[in-house]
Amino acid sequence: MVSTNTGQLISPMIWYPGKVTEYTEFFRYSFEISGSDIIYGSLDVGLRGEGTIELYLNDNQIGTAKASRDSPTRLYITSYLKPGKNVIAAKVTATPGSYWGWGLDGLIRYNK
Repeated sequence: MVSTNTGQLISPMIWYPGKVTEYTEFFRYSFEISGSDIIYGSLDVGLRGEGTIELYLNDNQIGTAKASRDSPTRLYITSYLKPGKNVIAAKVTATPGSYWGWGLDGLIRYNK
């Protein structure tokens, strides 16, 4: 995930190299919000293959996605964001034997 000066978070799809042998994988990423007036935040999350993604932001569960990459689930995260360091975490559970990948695309707007 990449944070830009405009307050946008960008993440490419994350792929597991081959068939899934583990049922669950965990991911964590931290980012900074340099402004104090947070206006809007949303995440689009998609999963290719069978399984679910549980998403957390700053130790709060913000939603679960079962959507495909082609029709992502949108989560509104404005109330979970805070000035300074923010931590997003994902618990990805996949069906063994399937090929899978998942991705996030986020947008955060704030005044500096």
